[in-house]
Amino acid sequence: MVRIGITGGIGTGKSTVCRILKCMQIPVYEADAKARELMESQPDLIRSIRELFGSEAYLDNHLLNRAHLAETVFKAPTQLEKLNRLVHPAVHDDFRKWCQRHETKHAVVAKEAALMLEEGKPDDLDYVLAVVCPDEKRIERIMKRDPHRSHSQIRNIICRQLPQNKMQQLADFTVVNDDAQPVIEPLLDILKKI
Repeated sequence: MVRIGITGGIGTGKSTVCRILKCMQIPVYEADAKARELMESQPDLIRSIRELFGSEAYLDNHLLNRAHLAETVFKAPTQLEKLNRLVHPAVHDDFRKWCQRHETKHAVVAKEAALMLEEGKPDDLDYVLAVVCPDEKRIERIMKRDPHRSHSQIRNIICRQLPQNKMQQLADFTVVNDDAQPVIEPLLDILKKI
């Protein structure tokens, strides 16, 4: 089974690429969504997050206080690193189990995650595809999707993520998703090469 990583900064259109893959019957593991799920369902992970970020990390209904956590970690990169060191191993293990469930039914699976190449190419993937887009288009998309975010908040998030040119250097393939050129054809070409 071939495992493809789909990555890209906020607003680049990773979800669009993943929707296309799903339409092609390629299962997609959505690591960011799964991370949130694991942060609310794994007792050891919940305990570690509470120890690191305090009781405010969770709401009264035991759901993750995403707004508080986001504000905390994006103001202090060291806090984000600490959170990632807790969450990434849990996601890595969950992805491995997910792949085992799909390996007899699918020749190709994909893993979508915003943070994938920060420490080099992951060893649990065969290829990595970076989705890129000009920053102004990204900001426009994010403001439409997340009207509660300001232009400066979005710029701050983009600046804290791996630069797109670095992502392209580390990835095996790149798809430009700028709403001006097709996405499906380059994606099909990549899948043929794989």
